Amino acid sequence: MKEQDLLKKVFEKTNATNQEYWLKQCDDKESAIALSMLFVRESLKLIQKPNQTEWLDATIKDLEFRIGRDDLYSTGFLPEKPNLLSAVKSVKESNVDRSALTHIIRESQKDVLYGMFSLLGGGHCFEDGLESAWELFEIDEDGKPKRGFVMMNEIVNEFEN
Repeated sequence: MKEQDLLKKVFEKTNATNQEYWLKQCDDKESAIALSMLFVRESLKLIQKPNQTEWLDATIKDLEFRIGRDDLYSTGFLPEKPNLLSAVKSVKESNVDRSALTHIIRESQKDVLYGMFSLLGGGHCFEDGLESAWELFEIDEDGKPKRGFVMMNEIVNEFEN
């Protein structure tokens, strides 16, 4: 399937806002714009949903359950988070508008995704002078790199999930 055809199918399933712009980007046969969009769309499903504020109570309940449970922490996969519990309880008790708080958290999560996608987009020179090169690739049926995912950091703001 041609890249532009796949991208049009992605548009049918999403509410991408700048469709003409992304279709023009498909002229580069080495890029995987449509696959990058799918990857970003799936990643955005991990962030807090808009207008859903019950997460605050659910977070408190989960943290209260975890804290002090040696059986959960013996593997090292679930770090104790007593400071987070007290911070979340403090926010809840302050009667802050939960919709506003949810909006702040969503935007912060999107900023983290933007930064992660920038890192995944290629090599970087770090502040300490070290250099490295990496990229996220689509792979073929043999597990070999096929095409690089591109522009994922720009795609983050394309969807309202």
